[in-house]
Amino acid sequence: MQVFCDESGGSDAANTSFVLAAVSIGSTEAGRLMKSFRKATGLLGEIKGHRLDIRQRKIFFDLLCKERHAQSAAVAANRWQALGLWAMGALPEVDLYGHLLIEACWPLVGHSLARRVTITPDGGRYKKAHLASVGERLAKALQNDDRRVDVGFGDSAHVAGLQIADILANSVFQTLGPGPMAGLVNRLLLPVIDAGRLTIEPIRLTELRPPWIPPSP
Repeated sequence: MQVFCDESGGSDAANTSFVLAAVSIGSTEAGRLMKSFRKATGLLGEIKGHRLDIRQRKIFFDLLCKERHAQSAAVAANRWQALGLWAMGALPEVDLYGHLLIEACWPLVGHSLARRVTITPDGGRYKKAHLASVGERLAKALQNDDRRVDVGFGDSAHVAGLQIADILANSVFQTLGPGPMAGLVNRLLLPVIDAGRLTIEPIRLTELRPPWIPPSP
């Protein structure tokens, strides 16, 4: 089982949301999807979600829906929710990133029967020493006696699966924003959600949540 992960937004004052998306898709299938996307859009090189317009996003999600075995999950910390507001102010961003990674990967990996799982998050944002710690915590949270989890950070410029995760993360991020793109992108995501290919949840931080903040429903 192969899972790719990428984030969008952040916990700095310039962002109202911090989103982490994880997608379970084979490397071959990911490469084929992005090749088809480039052919349909005429785009070259590394594909970045924040650069895509609505037409290009629609093409992407139409292609993703055709990948019958692809599953994805996104988790978001938002400033307009009490727990998200607390987390974005109280936790160092790289620590919050680590928690988002675990919560986004769990729906895909936690109940999987796969005996070996390889998780590839994008490695371009944080220092290698910090990423090593995040990777160790991620593997420990997801592996058990029957499942081995390997975590290795990758370069999105060369990994198709990371570009897919980037588009997913940015698209969810767009739906949470106040701009005109929110409703348009949300309509593109609905068929993927209805098909059971994407879940979107608020961050839960079960072990860290302050007692004065009620748990998420």
